[in-house]
Amino acid sequence: MPRYSRHRYRRNFFLGKFYLSPTAQFMTTIIGAVLFAGLVFSGYLLYRHADSAYFINEGKAYLEEGKVALAAKTFEEMVRQHQDNYEAYIYLGQAYLELGERKKAELQFKMASSLKAEGMGDQVASLAMSKLDIARKHFLDAEKRLVAQLETEKKRGTLESAQTRELEETLVELYETWGNSLMKDTPDYSEAIDKYEQAIVYSRRLHVENRLKDKLVEAIMEYADQLMGDQKMEDAVSLLKKSLRYRYLPDTLIAIADKFEQSGDVDSAIEWYRKAFDANPDIISIKLSNMLVRKGRDLLANKKPEEAEAFFNEAEEISRLAKISVDVIYPVAVTEVELIPEKMDHDTGEFTPVAKFKLKSKSYRPLNFLAARARFYSGDKLIAEASEVAAKPESPLLNPKEPNGKDGKKPTKEKSGRLVTLKASKRLNNHMLKSGMLQVKVSIAYTEDANPEWFVKAIHEIKIQRRSIQVKDTLEDEPSDNTKQVEEPKLETPAAAPTPPPVPESSHPV
Repeated sequence: MPRYSRHRYRRNFFLGKFYLSPTAQFMTTIIGAVLFAGLVFSGYLLYRHADSAYFINEGKAYLEEGKVALAAKTFEEMVRQHQDNYEAYIYLGQAYLELGERKKAELQFKMASSLKAEGMGDQVASLAMSKLDIARKHFLDAEKRLVAQLETEKKRGTLESAQTRELEETLVELYETWGNSLMKDTPDYSEAIDKYEQAIVYSRRLHVENRLKDKLVEAIMEYADQLMGDQKMEDAVSLLKKSLRYRYLPDTLIAIADKFEQSGDVDSAIEWYRKAFDANPDIISIKLSNMLVRKGRDLLANKKPEEAEAFFNEAEEISRLAKISVDVIYPVAVTEVELIPEKMDHDTGEFTPVAKFKLKSKSYRPLNFLAARARFYSGDKLIAEASEVAAKPESPLLNPKEPNGKDGKKPTKEKSGRLVTLKASKRLNNHMLKSGMLQVKVSIAYTEDANPEWFVKAIHEIKIQRRSIQVKDTLEDEPSDNTKQVEEPKLETPAAAPTPPPVPESSHPV
């Protein structure tokens, strides 16, 4: 071949110090394209995962806040964009359940279950079918399936996995829904309590656990009342004590004390009332004070005045600390009120107003001091008054129904009450009365200081004429009397705060 003949030279691609043949160039291009496609697809998957996680987090947040409609919209959008994500169907079904749309919920759970055929795994189908059973109230089927799946996870040693936590959350949902259904219509308290307790075992979220405990305690309280109605006092008390492990509530302590009180076990009642007082003095002061006084009364009846005094003193100290009105501790009734225009001068219309009434103690303790006052009015105008000390240490006011004497016996005197007569210090004239009406307000005070607090106990009114007297008002509590009784605070008031006494009049020295 001639030296200068044309030769075809193979062109090689130069890469640094290396040369690639056309075949190598082709393979490099293919590999690069595959890698690029892989990167793009990975990015797409990451985007879809992040996007679905966003929907789940947002929807679950709405559910926890009680915004169920917004949660449903969020999961609906997630289902639209991620039709192969079983969680989307699960959560959407849950939202529909809370909205009361059971058929829609069942459809979503079926869709989640059907994903098993596409290789999503047995647990997905198990959860979806369990959700469907819960919606249909097939609780036993759901329990059997979920417990079996959880046992499988235990054998695998994956108790802390996300799948296990999801199983536990579904078990919580199952037992809570089951318990709720048992509390409706004709409640089965025993079974409902058992289901709520099982739900608490699997709960890992604090707010869910608190909700379950509230439901459990409510069921226990109602069941205890039912047991008391069936005369099963020991079972009721045992159940209430059990509830204290979940919620140490003053209301539960009070309920236990009440049960002992109803059974006549005063000592146990006092013990539990004291515990309730330590937990919350504001709501139990009156109850505890009453029980201490009752115990003191029993000791007096058994001729143990010194021991009784200790209980009386404790009751008084509790009442003082709780700022309970003395009118609640030492209730006194004013009865049989009469308003008499004494020494009536029919020519001039002058007379002396006199109020007669009886004081009846309803207290367990002797009243060593009590002042009584009568104020006479014409319309709203005060025109005269009179007062006196009705009880003092040497002559205390006693409750005729209680053994509050030192000998432990019931007092025999003044069984119908202590008669008090109050006469105004000046004479009045019929002409000064508005429409001829004369009114008297009878009040009592428990202290003899300069400005005692007066409690109005009765109001009585008559119409005075020169030749006759006409009684206007009628008695509210006793038809034979003409007195308007002012309602007294009740000693047994179990309210959160002591019952306020009647609005006192302006204070004046006795």
